[in-house]
Amino acid sequence: IPIELLDAARIDGASHFALYWRIVLPLSRNALITISILSFIAAWGNYIWPLVITTKPEWYTISVTMAQFFGFQTYTTIEVVMASALLAAFPPLVVYVFLQRYIIEGIAVAGLKG
Repeated sequence: IPIELLDAARIDGASHFALYWRIVLPLSRNALITISILSFIAAWGNYIWPLVITTKPEWYTISVTMAQFFGFQTYTTIEVVMASALLAAFPPLVVYVFLQRYIIEGIAVAGLKG
């Protein structure tokens, strides 16, 4: 965010809260949304952390549960594995499809020189 923009708002009499609410937040909205979406998609497929912190099988995340399908002591048909993979991939795909415009705008704005 250009310092000249903040200085102009201060000259106009804007308070610190007004600077944040009316200038900083609207200009950084796309970047914040992009970070949130990409963090959600990255965290969705985590395996090690949920495996370490969960103690009961009822609390396992979908990635840990899917990994149990491929265990050495279990026999699972490929249909069950593929259905669970589809269900696991569906939420991040929906989030990406509906919020794709914010991701593209956030990356495009971040790449511009101020």
